[in-house]
This record gives sequence, structure tokens and C-alpha cells, in this order.
Amino acid sequence: MTLRQLTFTLILLAAFMPQASALVLTFDDIPEGSSGLQYYASTYSVSFAYHDFTVVDHTSSLWGPPHSSPNVLVKKPDLPDTATEMYIYLKGGAGQQRAYSFGMHFSTEYGAALEMIGYSNRYIDIVASALIGGTDQAWNNVYAEVSSASGEITGIILRALTPSALAHFCADDATIEFVPEPSSLAALGFAIAGLAMAAARRKRR
Repeated sequence: MTLRQLTFTLILLAAFMPQASALVLTFDDIPEGSSGLQYYASTYSVSFAYHDFTVVDHTSSLWGPPHSSPNVLVKKPDLPDTATEMYIYLKGGAGQQRAYSFGMHFSTEYGAALEMIGYSNRYIDIVASALIGGTDQAWNNVYAEVSSASGEITGIILRALTPSALAHFCADDATIEFVPEPSSLAALGFAIAGLAMAAARRKRR
């Protein structure tokens, strides 16, 4: 393999290098209730805390029409209105997945204000935050996102900023941009190293 051929091959491999994979959860592929959220935990390793969240059909609601029909994500009815936080975990097979970004389309009733916080290191370090709703407004499917250029997000907290705010919001179409798995990056590295060694051997002949 000539140097020109090797360069072309490396460029081609780089083009197909694993990119951040975007996952969209619409909540429409699972049944109403909180048990359906376990599907996302087992299939995509995105865990909406079972005691915090539930899924409901919101097409007939007086506020917060779904971004994609019919289901949206809301506070579970038996979570007290005095609760101030709800949790989402990104759990991979070897521990925690990491994400570049996490966003959802939010609707709020008038006066409800929340904060979405992206955390790393098991909810110790705040990576980014975004405000949702407001004391003098209502939201109708407004997209809010937290992001980390270095891909450090491993969990999300939704925190109430006004009394009972968690009971007066809904969210739809969660979009998560994951950091590629290390195994994929390692495979690409081995492939590039193999091509380089082959080129060096041919050059010595």
C-alpha cells in the first residue's frame, strides 16, 4: 500500500468513524403508565425514575398538546406535589453512559418554572442547566436542552423552582446525543494501526 493509498484509506475510515448517536424517545411506542418506561431502561439504558415519572395520553388535555401524539411524560400522581426533584439516569452495561446533550419539548401551565440540570459523576458535578417555563408565562412545546462539548452528562434532574411546578409540566420527544462507546473507537484504532503496519512492511520490501 502506497502512502497515497494509506492516506486515502485513513480519510475514508475517519468519515465512517463512530459519531455521537442521537436517540429520540417519543413515549408513543410504550403504553400509558410508568411500567412502560422500563422498556427504555432495558433497551436504551435510559432510566426515568419509576417513582417519579409516568406516561399519559395528552391529546385531550386543556394544556400541553403532545409534540408527537399521543403520549407525553409527566409526574407520577403518587409523587407528592411537595416533591422538588425528578431523576433521569443514563446507565450503560459497564456503568454509566455519557452524553453530549439531552433535550425535550416542554409544556408548562402558566406560572410553573423548573430547571433542567445535566450532571456528571453520579450527580455530584453540575455540567449545564436550562430554565423551563416561568412565573409570568406558559410554555407550549418549547425545546430545552443541556449540553456538554466534552460529553460529560450522565444524568438529568428536573428541579421545581416554583411550588408544585412538577405537577404542572409535561415533556415529549426526548433527544439524547450519546458519546460513542469506547469499544467502537478502539476497533477503529486497531484498524488504522493495522493499515499503517501493513504499509510500513510493504515499504521495507
